[in-house]
Amino acid sequence: MAIPCPACGKPNELDGGHDCARCGCDLSMLRAIVASAVAHLGRAKEQLRQRDWSAALAHAERSWELLHTPHSARVACLAAAAMGDPAGLARWRFWSDHGKSFHPSRMSATAPSKRSLTGDFGPNK
Repeated sequence: MAIPCPACGKPNELDGGHDCARCGCDLSMLRAIVASAVAHLGRAKEQLRQRDWSAALAHAERSWELLHTPHSARVACLAAAAMGDPAGLARWRFWSDHGKSFHPSRMSATAPSKRSLTGDFGPNK
């Protein structure tokens, strides 16, 4: 996975140094965020295997908050389905299909909400 530099936009591999190869911008915080998101996603998968649906959902949501990936949304979708939450299932299914991949300018600390599914679309928009 490559991290685009927020200063110059050059993709930098995760296994590279702490600084952007082109402009020297410090990428260590972005790398830490990605590592945390990946760790939470791993915990979510482990909780799914252990059938702890609420813990799996919590870790998948945290992974999504850190890094909007379709994979974290899919895991959250599975957890919501296992919990019998049709609204959560629909919300996370939408984001698994339409979620944005990582880009620093798109990072958000909020999970998708019902409003984001209904308030941003429709005949009046």
